[in-house]
Amino acid sequence: MRRVRDVDTFGDCTLDIGGLAIAIALDDSVGTEFRTALRHHFQTARLVDATPSRTIQVRCEPLPEELPGPILSSALGQDLRRVDGVTEVRADTTVARWDADGATLSLGPGCAAEETGYVIGMIALDYCSMEGIDGLHAALVVGARRTALVLGASGQGKSTTAGSALLVGLDVPSDDAVLVREHDGAIEGWGLPRTLAVPEEVGAGSGGPLDHRGRVSVEHDSTGRWHRIDEVLVVGHGTADETVLEPVAHSALLRELLTANLGSLHAGGERQRSIALFASLGKLPYRRLALGADAPRRPASTGSVLRELLEREHSDG
Repeated sequence: MRRVRDVDTFGDCTLDIGGLAIAIALDDSVGTEFRTALRHHFQTARLVDATPSRTIQVRCEPLPEELPGPILSSALGQDLRRVDGVTEVRADTTVARWDADGATLSLGPGCAAEETGYVIGMIALDYCSMEGIDGLHAALVVGARRTALVLGASGQGKSTTAGSALLVGLDVPSDDAVLVREHDGAIEGWGLPRTLAVPEEVGAGSGGPLDHRGRVSVEHDSTGRWHRIDEVLVVGHGTADETVLEPVAHSALLRELLTANLGSLHAGGERQRSIALFASLGKLPYRRLALGADAPRRPASTGSVLRELLEREHSDG
């Protein structure tokens, strides 16, 4: 597959996600303003000229206050795979209906493009899972020599870590969701495409708009490909002024991996696949990235630690 030109508004297109060509088809009910906002959400998406393996139809229509079928309280972290019939999706202000059988996402009045983008991303993630690819609520940071998978619950500093990495010239394919797979004896990661959103302390001066969490949207040109993961970092807030690397218990790492899993721990072969993948991730060098307590110095000290870790040839592991 090859990359083609970006567009100002988000129309019918095919995205390269984890090596799968997934088409997004918007019908005429989706207005230009919404398309433009959705284009911003998928800013880092790889547009490709290829025959799609899957197609997601998106349309806007009046929806009843109560929809038949199960309710997903949030798109992120919930499983939309292989749901028979109709599922209601609620994510903050977005109320939508996902018809798995017809591969159609119907958006109710007042749907926000950013949250709709999350839902589309999670559907794409579920399609990837059918192909043997798992998803983690994590960030991916790529240096010249090494790549780190960054784990941490919401609010623990994944976006701060991602923004700090950008400041020192590292690549950040994703600050929020990462596809992972085992391939040729290695663990590889692919950032689920969406615009990075970092705290103002990191993104100040970028001129990007604020999202619903008050974070700054940062433009960047990430690489759309699989990266070999060499390090696993569990991010959290430290007590020292500067950001430092610390030991972390193996049990804490496994706990973070289970928490970060994006709905792929199911019965049968998929459960066994995910458990095996987590076991392999647990064998990689891992440590805690304790973010500095001095907020003004935090981005620079975090970036310095990441650059030293990922730009050198070998890790102390």
